[in-house]
Amino acid sequence: MDYDTVEGIKEYLVNLKGLRRLAHDRAEAHYKRDKMLQEFLILGRFNLDSCGNFSVCEFKHGTDYKVSMDWLHEALPVVLPWQQLFDLLSKVSIHATMFRLPGPESVCDECGEGWTLKNAHDAVPHGEDHTNFRHAECHRLHVAREAMHEFQNISDQAGLGNMLLTPIKNEYWGDDPVWATPWILMRTPKGSIKMGWRKRVISIDWSDVVAFHCKELKDFKDHEAKEAIEKSFLAKTLFPDEDVTKDEFLIHAWGYGKLLEYLTKLSSVAKIGSYARNKVGV
Repeated sequence: MDYDTVEGIKEYLVNLKGLRRLAHDRAEAHYKRDKMLQEFLILGRFNLDSCGNFSVCEFKHGTDYKVSMDWLHEALPVVLPWQQLFDLLSKVSIHATMFRLPGPESVCDECGEGWTLKNAHDAVPHGEDHTNFRHAECHRLHVAREAMHEFQNISDQAGLGNMLLTPIKNEYWGDDPVWATPWILMRTPKGSIKMGWRKRVISIDWSDVVAFHCKELKDFKDHEAKEAIEKSFLAKTLFPDEDVTKDEFLIHAWGYGKLLEYLTKLSSVAKIGSYARNKVGV
């Protein structure tokens, strides 16, 4: 089969095994025989570049190229030379990311279902060697469950075990299925605490707790009292010796140990949770 023509590539695309063989044959042609290849978009999802690389594509448009065009995947021909696509859609932003295909025998360790040509793009590798896969939504559910477990454990230790924890959108990575560990909103009777992983640190934001403590101070005469409350909750006031990123009511924790330390302090200052009872041994 010809891996470098429209008709030849179509012959590969009968099942997932054929798609994997196509990716292998093109990589071997370039990296072992130094052959420069034609570039194609296949199945409306995958990029075959001139160097034998295989990647998954995302289409966006708009003045800032942030508007998703998910519908385009289904509208494109099964095999399309890249130049034809650029001639038709010159103002579309195309993001290609190197991609590892699951095997026909692979199954998701969350739902137990496998992959076909139609959903091969929806595979997130995981594990130390990245040879296991989950569907993107299954992966989101998995990491959300793991995150909830970790944050609940820390909350329990900080005397905040009775607070309601709710997963929310990751405010650093967005919806990326690989990196977007959900952030957590801890709802307390005295405002909410928002926390979640960025790259290597956990962001903790207690501005809503401060707003709760100031909500009754609306008159001009309460201005000084409000300033005093806000000053008592400033990150530089609560954690003066911590050499980390700090904003008014936000701090970055380097790991779960520091998260526990900071939440315990916030529990004490905001008078929430069972901090006081734990301190006196009741």
